[in-house]
Amino acid sequence: MIPKIIHYCWFGKGLMPKSQKDCIKGWQKLMPDYQIMRWDESTFDYKKYKASKYAYEVKKYALVSDVCRYNVLAEYGGIYLDTDVEVFQSFDRFLDCNFFSGIELYREFEMEHIAEKYLNEDGTPKNKGVDVPHMEILTSSMACNPGNEMICKIRDYYNTVEVDSDKALHYRDWVNNDRLVARHLVDYGFKYKNETQHLEKDFVVYETGIFGHAFCPDERFEVSWHYNAASWIDKKKKPIKTIFGCLGMKGVYKKVKAFVKK
Repeated sequence: MIPKIIHYCWFGKGLMPKSQKDCIKGWQKLMPDYQIMRWDESTFDYKKYKASKYAYEVKKYALVSDVCRYNVLAEYGGIYLDTDVEVFQSFDRFLDCNFFSGIELYREFEMEHIAEKYLNEDGTPKNKGVDVPHMEILTSSMACNPGNEMICKIRDYYNTVEVDSDKALHYRDWVNNDRLVARHLVDYGFKYKNETQHLEKDFVVYETGIFGHAFCPDERFEVSWHYNAASWIDKKKKPIKTIFGCLGMKGVYKKVKAFVKK
């Protein structure tokens, strides 16, 4: 049984937007029996690891959070949530396993014919160990038991990877957190198919529509919605939907979109 703990990160000592504070308040209201643990400069020694140390220096706090999330999940177990994840139902019914998350599907998966280029007919990768783009794993909402085998492997990768300041500044060019987890899940039987999958070692990956996110072609959601604040992306390059989402105005965005369509 996954412990009733929710972890979140907030590095950089900046002010948290109200919309994200509201998300955290929502977790507390929906799940009052869960322990909520905040990880920041005062609670996580980011200087201990090269990746997080250099990332902090160049203000790439998303990479600092990547290093942190796998360390705390490996040690404590529980659920990791990005601060811009709004939750609508308790996670209680998902806890009876060793790991769970959801598929993070992007429009480009169909548009760029990713399946034809990267996958066999059964959804297994043509080249094992190679990242498959645009069908990934929601690391913004993921959970495990303490000492989870896969999470420990990913923790060890982040803790020992060789990084300098320049590499940390451009870290999305050499590591994609969501694709990294998907690649590891292949070892437990994961296939790149948009369906709920019960894998080896009691791992579960849920199809889209359970845990929603802003870039998904199917905007259904049941339990949670990730607004995809995307802190590693230049603000000028963020899609308008992401900007509305970060401001807690997803409903307004949908109304504007519907009006323009008419």
